[in-house]
This record gives sequence, structure tokens and C-alpha cells, in this order.
Amino acid sequence: MVKALKKKATKYPAKRLIIKPNQIDDKFIGKKNIDAFITEESLKLFSRFNIDDGFLKHDPTFWESSESYINGKKIINSLKIVNDTAERAVKLMEEYNSTLTLDEEQKQFILKCVQEHRKIYPDCKKSTLQQQY
Repeated sequence: MVKALKKKATKYPAKRLIIKPNQIDDKFIGKKNIDAFITEESLKLFSRFNIDDGFLKHDPTFWESSESYINGKKIINSLKIVNDTAERAVKLMEEYNSTLTLDEEQKQFILKCVQEHRKIYPDCKKSTLQQQY
């Protein structure tokens, strides 16, 4: 993987990959090793989370004793991973829904209020809010 960090990234990486059943072969995404997905762009992960990447210059057998590796590992392990935005939105709505009220009639009333509010204020721009007054 460390060697792969030196690979140049493609200028316009694909946002999604659509594979038809007749296209599955050795190049299939499920048969690739993780280094196939790593390029020099992957280094941005370290800078984004202020992780010192100095340990990458050393043999992986010494990483466990490297302070920068230990600190970076703590940061990465503390991240909460969310599969996708829709999944996160559903979870947030479920949590909010259960804390707001347990009465179904009240829940429906609140959802109608929110729907009406969104019709009046379609976005949170200052200009939209000023038009109402």
C-alpha cells in the first residue's frame, strides 16, 4: 500500500462503477487488493486529520513503536463510519422521531408543520427569510 501512495491519481476518477454480469473477470473490483484503490491522493487522508505520515518512510515492522503511527491509529479508530448519506438521514430521523413524542398523532402533526414550513421557506437563505416580512 505504501508503494501505491506514489501512483498518480486519474484526473477524473469514476464516481461509480457499473459492472454487468458478463464483465466479471480478474479485473473485477471484488478481486482487487486494497492497493489498487490507493494513489497519491490517498495521502490527503493524513493531512485532513493532521496525522504525521512520517512512519510511512520506515519498515512496517517498526510502525507499532512509532509515535506518529500510534497517534494516527487512535485518530482513525475514533472515526465513526457511515455507509451513505441516506442511511445517516434515516437514522437521524428515527432518533429525532423517538425523542420528540411517542404519540403518533403528535408525530403526524409535527411532520405536517415541517412540510408547511418548507413550503414557506424552501431554503435558509437570508433573501428567502427577508421576503416573508
